[in-house]
Amino acid sequence: MKQFIFVVLFLGIGFIVFFGSIAYSIFPWAAMFAGISLMPNPPRPSITHGEFPFHLVYEINGKQVTVDDTVVCDYDGIGMNEGIGKYRKWKEHLANGNNNAASTTVGGSVVYYGVLLLKINDTTVYYDVGTPDYYMGDIHSDVDYSPGVVREDGSFYSGGSVDDKELWDKYKIKIINWTHAPPIKNNFR
Repeated sequence: MKQFIFVVLFLGIGFIVFFGSIAYSIFPWAAMFAGISLMPNPPRPSITHGEFPFHLVYEINGKQVTVDDTVVCDYDGIGMNEGIGKYRKWKEHLANGNNNAASTTVGGSVVYYGVLLLKINDTTVYYDVGTPDYYMGDIHSDVDYSPGVVREDGSFYSGGSVDDKELWDKYKIKIINWTHAPPIKNNFR
């Protein structure tokens, strides 16, 4: 009988410790999810689709390359994350397909999207053509962002910008011309 009580007591304490540690680990995330879910949704944009042509001319290893394409932006509903709560999601792609596209993904979300300039092993060099929230008028006034930056992604770094000197010294690439359609003025209701 003593052995049975010991086993029940041992299993009971083990059960409490095991499920207590799981509850302790999960509760903050569950509480955060519940809190964010209860927040009001951000207003829907008046304009949910936009197309923004751009023209990029660059030189790579003495050869001039011209890219004329269009950034296509679409409203994609409401997203949630622990850093900013609920937010408007946007999708973007290049109209001429993904044959010359590149992007940086952080935490499952595309942060920068651009024209592929060069890919060597694990390193991708691309021209940031602009984010959909920029073009669709959804960037807050405290954010200082505009397209037209060369970015470098690799296995140990992500989305870092590359200045003109480094771009030439490291990759023999020179940006010659960059023009793009301006962002729209959107209303959010």
